Amino acid sequence: MSFAWIPNAITLARIFSAIPLAWLLQTGAIRTALVLFLLAGLSDALDGWLARRFHWQSQLGGYLDPIADKALMLAAYVPMALQQWLPIWLAALIVLRDLLIVAGAFAWHYLRGPLQAEPLLSGRINTVLQILLALLVLLNQAGPHLPPLLIQAGIALVAFSTLATGVLYVVHWSGKRPEPEARS
Repeated sequence: MSFAWIPNAITLARIFSAIPLAWLLQTGAIRTALVLFLLAGLSDALDGWLARRFHWQSQLGGYLDPIADKALMLAAYVPMALQQWLPIWLAALIVLRDLLIVAGAFAWHYLRGPLQAEPLLSGRINTVLQILLALLVLLNQAGPHLPPLLIQAGIALVAFSTLATGVLYVVHWSGKRPEPEARS
């Protein structure tokens, strides 16, 4: 019996958690949103670990994982910016970077051929930093107020990381050559 479907199922659960997360943040159910976001963030590490550890990687998973990450960040950062817990410019920066990456992937697919999704290490680090900042902000809103300098440092780090990885993805993919088609 194969369990190779498990990482994709976890990723799909993360995608489907985005709408309830955004709703919880908008309605002020901060503690519940914190728990849901924490579980979703942990699921990002879990599905990747399972896929690598047991060789359950799939092309579908390669597409679903970044979609899940982007859906989760959108569902967290936009409501937090609308609630003024984070600067609106930071949410806009994250959304614009993700749109740039998605547009680049579509352009690659339609102009150059099939796309093998391969996240850069810097992109993975950026996702972790975004998850950590969102968790800090949610913790701050849920109760024990954290030092403002900690949140400000997190904002600066995420802003820098988001800009840098956006540039790195553009440089990486603009210099990449399409895979030659196999001949029969």
